[in-house]
Amino acid sequence: MPSITINSLDKEYVAKYEPNTASPLERIKNLKELINIGIKPGVRIDPIIPFVNDSEESFERLLSKISEIGIKEVTASSIHIRPSIENILKKELSDIHKELLFSYFKTQNWRKIANGPFEKLVPLPLRKKIYERLKVIADKKGIHVKICQCKNPDLKGDKCFSLKSKNRVSYGQLPLFLC
Repeated sequence: MPSITINSLDKEYVAKYEPNTASPLERIKNLKELINIGIKPGVRIDPIIPFVNDSEESFERLLSKISEIGIKEVTASSIHIRPSIENILKKELSDIHKELLFSYFKTQNWRKIANGPFEKLVPLPLRKKIYERLKVIADKKGIHVKICQCKNPDLKGDKCFSLKSKNRVSYGQLPLFLC
């Protein structure tokens, strides 16, 4: 099943965290086109970045938009940091964004998750609050939320539908958020 990631409808978010990628409206259009030709696409809200794209307003706008086109299920995950991602973010983000983002990870230790690289996760209590807030809003829109297990090994989650590929092509986008 093809999946399309939409993290936010906010243009500033996209400019800062997803430069050189398709706009949220282009992604919505692509979802509609897949649905119109009989393909049921998956939708990922990933990464959710605390205090950046996790507000009730942000979730409300995003979930309203995707429910309008008939999406009934999303897979979600919060941001996690790998050493290589940390270096990219330190170069690319403004000082205020770096300070905010890295404050979540100060108390977290590097740990190996499954067969992947060493990573730091957003603290569990904060992730639980974020996912609960997302689920409450999604439920009102008739959307089921699955929590990506590969990025949340300490939570009861769901098997995500991302396709891991060594052949992914990047057109100038930051390689930050691959599952």
